[in-house]
Amino acid sequence: MLYGVARKGNPPALLRVVQEFLMRVEILPWDMQVAPTYSGLRAHCTANGITLSALDMMIAAHAVAAKAVLVTHDHIFARIPDGLLQTEDWAAA
Repeated sequence: MLYGVARKGNPPALLRVVQEFLMRVEILPWDMQVAPTYSGLRAHCTANGITLSALDMMIAAHAVAAKAVLVTHDHIFARIPDGLLQTEDWAAA
């Protein structure tokens, strides 16, 4: 999110909104609990011809490891088969 703010030139109002949002949500750590999920998910996707960038794969694995719903408007995550990753499109909600 902060990258998006930086791309827009760091407008103070947008930066403030993003910072306020980030203070209200739980930021989950990337730790050794996620690494096995990442490797398994990446191996599964590679074996099935599913391609995602390394960062997108890390985001997906993080949600899977946390048993969390990934809230995103990025449809790239739909490439991951149902049952492995739960997503919700924030723009459709």
